[in-house]
Amino acid sequence: MMRLELVKRPQRSALFSMLSPFIAFALTIIAGAIMFALLGVNPLNAFHIYFIEPISQVWQ
Repeated sequence: MMRLELVKRPQRSALFSMLSPFIAFALTIIAGAIMFALLGVNPLNAFHIYFIEPISQVWQ
């Protein structure tokens, strides 16, 4: 059986260092949309309720 060996790079990739937060955000949104769809909830409506309504309503 072949053994896999991880080797640390001498320098981190600048491109992936900048893109990784955006990739993580996109994957989180996709996973959330899949979960909402499996629950029978419209994902766009759910995201609107979670992200837009809290900052668009006036607090009284």
